[in-house]
Amino acid sequence: MYPKIKELMEKGNLDDKVVDTFYILMKECHQQFSEIMKMPIPLVDEIMKRVEREQKELKRRMKK
Repeated sequence: MYPKIKELMEKGNLDDKVVDTFYILMKECHQQFSEIMKMPIPLVDEIMKRVEREQKELKRRMKK
């Protein structure tokens, strides 16, 4: 079973990357904090990759 974000937080791993991840999931994906805490880490990683790809594509389009 994959570790969940809550388990990561309980270990005290609250660095800037974790904070940025929470911010992006709440802002871009409209996820509630309580729901993010239940998410498996691999799922969060895939969502973050998709958000990054979409942001890069948006920047590329805006340059045209």
